[in-house]
Amino acid sequence: MSTTQQMLDAYQIARNLRWRYALDQFESGVLRDLLSTVDAARRDIAREFEQKLIRTDWRTVREEAVAAELETLSAGLRRQLARDLGRTAGVVGETALGTHTDILSVGGASPAIQEVALSAAQFESFFASTPLGGHVIDDWVGRAFTSTVQAQVKQAIDVEVLRGKGYRPMIRKLESGFGLFRDQAEVLTRTYVQAANVSAQEAVYRKNRDVAHRVKWSAALESGYAATGRGTCLRCAALDGRTWDLDETRPDCPLHPRCRCVLLPVTDWRKLDLPAVEIRDAARPYTVRADEMSGADRRAILEVGMQGGDYGAWFEKRGRAFRRNVVGPQRLQLIEEGRIGFSDLVDPRTGRLRLVRELAR
Repeated sequence: MSTTQQMLDAYQIARNLRWRYALDQFESGVLRDLLSTVDAARRDIAREFEQKLIRTDWRTVREEAVAAELETLSAGLRRQLARDLGRTAGVVGETALGTHTDILSVGGASPAIQEVALSAAQFESFFASTPLGGHVIDDWVGRAFTSTVQAQVKQAIDVEVLRGKGYRPMIRKLESGFGLFRDQAEVLTRTYVQAANVSAQEAVYRKNRDVAHRVKWSAALESGYAATGRGTCLRCAALDGRTWDLDETRPDCPLHPRCRCVLLPVTDWRKLDLPAVEIRDAARPYTVRADEMSGADRRAILEVGMQGGDYGAWFEKRGRAFRRNVVGPQRLQLIEEGRIGFSDLVDPRTGRLRLVRELAR
């Protein structure tokens, strides 16, 4: 028979999963609008860029001049995308505050939980000036454009144009660069939505630190593959289930682009003034997918189920081939020899994956 605390853990996990699903639907709508904006701008920029090249002696073109021209042509698009990302983060943050307050209070059953008064505009302002992964939103968008569109055109200048093939290769590279930029725009959107969600979580916990003074890392349970990197990332998997005090140094969450991890509150049902009710063990779903894509850029689902405990406990129940794919042969050997535990794979303060030689020591 499960305990009241397990009931509370199960409730928090279930509510966060349901909220994550709602965020996925929201993200999809935002991305449709955002990518439509990118496509419209791509056509305009490509047309203007081609006209300027036609009027220019392309054989004398220089990388610096092309980069400056693309900066000018893309300035409006980059500003709009940064604004759209900021507004999206603001809407998510404000909505997530109410959701996580409701989760912490167990649907209003605990009247002791205080609400956090932050508006969408305040969240938007916060993300406009606060670095995520070392860069603010404007910076991320600019770097994404430079690393995709401009990099592709630079390649055409370095190779095709020098071979005397004319300006057409630059136009083709501009088109392919925009395809990669679309991908990066999607990654940025999903990352900032998750960052806003986790920021709202932390704001609620800090407002109610008398009942949520610690947080627990919660990662999605998906199969991982050393060769492809798909599934739950190894750093997130090793952090799953680890706890910290609110003010203790810990890795940033989200830990990486498209990270789906969240921080659950470590609470005591007695502090929440909840009645003692017993239900099934705290558990969450897991998914095992095929390593290869099966069409429509998706991997077939091979197995689903429910798992009690953290990723490390789930890892131990899987077959040896699975475990080897997740951590690699050398790390697996250290685990099987009992020299390290699964959670030792990462530094708990920074989230850095420890090297094999560090683990061996």
